[in-house]
Amino acid sequence: MLTNSLATSNITLTYGAWHYDVPSQLFIPQFPPVLPDNYNLVQADVSYTVHANFAGAFKYLPGNSAFSPLITVQASAQAAHRPRDVCMILDYSGSMNNESDLWNCETYLDNNSYTTTNGYRYPNSDNPNQTSNNAEAVYPLFGHYATTAQKGNDYSDYSANPNLLCPAADSGSSLFNNRLIGKSNVSNDLTATLGIPNMVNDFYSNNRGSSVAYAFTSAGAGDPTTHLMAGDVPLFKKNSTTVYAQDVADIVGKTTYDNKWEQAVNGGYYAYNKGKTFKG
Repeated sequence: MLTNSLATSNITLTYGAWHYDVPSQLFIPQFPPVLPDNYNLVQADVSYTVHANFAGAFKYLPGNSAFSPLITVQASAQAAHRPRDVCMILDYSGSMNNESDLWNCETYLDNNSYTTTNGYRYPNSDNPNQTSNNAEAVYPLFGHYATTAQKGNDYSDYSANPNLLCPAADSGSSLFNNRLIGKSNVSNDLTATLGIPNMVNDFYSNNRGSSVAYAFTSAGAGDPTTHLMAGDVPLFKKNSTTVYAQDVADIVGKTTYDNKWEQAVNGGYYAYNKGKTFKG
């Protein structure tokens, strides 16, 4: 061998699978694969005959006439794509979640531009902090978020209009196309603007080797007024058939306590057994 090239006839390739043997709890080569295993292993067997120059002298020893100076050298090697043990870690610390967080609450975004309304402190329209990080156009427009459908993308009072659209995605906002926010890429593809593809297309449901089938598909935009896909229909304000209610006061049309249901003193609700109240 050494400086001599190997001919194709000296090499035998055998294809198989790196199979997990349950009784022995070991991975072993299997030729050929047996379902459900796929081909993921190749074994190369090399055989080469060389002339042993000096060793040929041993054939002249008494009783060693059958000695051959030719020696066959053999070797085998395997290359396999071994299965990986995959572990998914859910990190709830929030330390590195700027791209997936649905709300911007980072001090480095804050320019200290605020307004106090109804006793609450809200960022001004030019403040990137304390705003939605969602640039996806489909978001809830019912219940607590009903006023967005009525007022549009108003960022002046989040208690009256908890807008779920990031101002960076609103062409009417002074923060439009601000690259510091609007990075939530859970379902929104930001490849064109930030080079960040959406995460939902990183998950697949097809078998290896089969046509690509994504694990998640969009259910659509739902109802054009509320973006509701299914479930209970949101309630309207009392005496209205077009304006959706945001809270109980909108539904019942008053803010006073109903003693048959609520207790103003204890702040609880009547239970259905023995007149006791629950709090929480």
